[in-house]
Amino acid sequence: MSAPLEDLLKIAHVACEAARRAGAEFADASVERGRTMSVAVEKNAIKSCDTRHRASVSGRAFADGATGWSSVSGVAEQAARRAGKQAAELARAAECNPDFIDLVGPEAYPAVKGLFDPELAGISAAQVAEWVTGNVDAALQVSADATLTGNAHTEWREWALVNNLG
Repeated sequence: MSAPLEDLLKIAHVACEAARRAGAEFADASVERGRTMSVAVEKNAIKSCDTRHRASVSGRAFADGATGWSSVSGVAEQAARRAGKQAAELARAAECNPDFIDLVGPEAYPAVKGLFDPELAGISAAQVAEWVTGNVDAALQVSADATLTGNAHTEWREWALVNNLG
């Protein structure tokens, strides 16, 4: 499972600080972490199982109205520093956008209870496969001629976004 949201926010702030140190006037960063699982069934048999973990830091930097973007795999502070620095370097090399003014200022985000379900995050690939085979068995009890084809999918993800204004 994952670290608390506060840890993701801290890593995003590290990316913003790295962008500012590398010459950006403004910076924002997002940090994402999650897992996706899919089980495909074709003609009543499991055709494939797929689990994908993702973790990344993306930085966006502004220098003289120009924008640079960088995304790096992983959610460690080292990855955040690299994403922020690269975004600033790209912004300094980019052409100015005369319409850019500023980033939005800070606002409090609401706490939404139950938004993250740790039980869902803890589901295993074996459990998803059991759901699929259970559905195939149930369909065959209704009709011996039943043929099921489809997918079961579960996903959890955490995402944080910050900018250097707060």
